[in-house]
Amino acid sequence: MPIQYEKKFDINENYTIYIMHSEAPDLAEKARMILAGHFPTVPSKILPLGPAFTVQGGPYCVAIQLILRQ
Repeated sequence: MPIQYEKKFDINENYTIYIMHSEAPDLAEKARMILAGHFPTVPSKILPLGPAFTVQGGPYCVAIQLILRQ
């Protein structure tokens, strides 16, 4: 799926991929490796999820955001 988004939105080094997790650093790192294979020029960061999102997503939840840097 990510390759379709890359073509549609021209995802490049002007974006940052944020991978947030709830007690799941191994899953977050696996997601980073997969995304790096599709978007090698896009920097990524792994961060912990906040409590409100963790309540909704539960333990071991992984969320991914793509943010355009200005």
